[in-house]
Amino acid sequence: MNSAEQISTAIQSLQLSLGPHNSSEIRIGEGILKLLPEWLPKDSADPHVVLVADAFLSAQAEALQAAFLAQGWRADLIQVPVSEAFKDLEKLMPLYGQLLEAKTHRRSWLLALGGGVIGDAAGFLAASYMRGIRWVSLPSTLLAQVDSGLGGKTGVNHPAGKNLIGAFHQPRWVLCDSALLNSLPARDVVSGLGEMLKYGLIYDAAFFDWLMAHLQDLQALDTDCLVAAIGRCVDFKLQAVAADERDESGVREILNFGHTVGHALESLIDYGYYRHGEAVILGMWAAIEISARSGLLAESCAKELQNSLEKLKLPPIPEIITDNAIWAKLRYDKKAEGSSLRLILLKNLGQPVVVKDTPVTLIREAIQALLKRFQAL
Repeated sequence: MNSAEQISTAIQSLQLSLGPHNSSEIRIGEGILKLLPEWLPKDSADPHVVLVADAFLSAQAEALQAAFLAQGWRADLIQVPVSEAFKDLEKLMPLYGQLLEAKTHRRSWLLALGGGVIGDAAGFLAASYMRGIRWVSLPSTLLAQVDSGLGGKTGVNHPAGKNLIGAFHQPRWVLCDSALLNSLPARDVVSGLGEMLKYGLIYDAAFFDWLMAHLQDLQALDTDCLVAAIGRCVDFKLQAVAADERDESGVREILNFGHTVGHALESLIDYGYYRHGEAVILGMWAAIEISARSGLLAESCAKELQNSLEKLKLPPIPEIITDNAIWAKLRYDKKAEGSSLRLILLKNLGQPVVVKDTPVTLIREAIQALLKRFQAL
């Protein structure tokens, strides 16, 4: 019996195929991280991996490094203290030096073990080192397993906005190991649930209803519920990426539902106050409000959806944040075209629409409603 059979017969396998040299193999299951040395192809005279890991995951990172060494790989480990501030070009510069010191070559593999910050930054490291080397996404948070750890968007922040410096660089492998979520703080669970609910809101009303019905089980990190929900979300994400890898046709753009206002809130509060998924929940609440005020979405439906989002506990929006400050940040949103702001709104549950030229007064009224609701928590 091999290791995979010993761990689980319920490993989900999915594939993203974007061409002969641009595809991803995705595996989802419990306890699968240790199988990576068996799965990753040894296709170099110097089989080599560099593991860039969140220092909080030192035990898992060291165990994975040992597993690679036991399989005859040359394995280097770089552990970094992680916060959103790590997504900065200046912070990455020493890591390029460490890759050189480790004799990292074009056939080496860079492994990114951590949450969204590690995936974004280490993925960009892989995209830019020697004009691009292969990498593996090993997301350790719920949000990263259902969203940011998939799809090949890598990057770092700029003072003007989030993820403004980056590259599309698909990971060759993605392992979503639910065992990594066992020690996840409650706020990080809520953050991931926010992105899960996004898929239901934009793609599948039945899935949204299922998530709400199993909300307590998911918050309690029930393995069966988690693996099922993660698999469904990964499938949604892969379909969007396969149809529109680089956000050019608008298919993938709808995945940014809730991110317009969400990113503005994150950048206004120094990327640290809110978890990304928490900010997205607030952004989705605002997008639903705009949808209703625009006449796209029935008010009764909007209120029901907003009530559902409000079941997730969030920190209040600081009183210092004003609608003027949020509006000023929206001008730098990546989805803006000239002076026109593109918004992903809803016509109904599971029916998104991209809208340009929404009246500024309407957007600002919705932002004011958001502040009124969430500054008084």
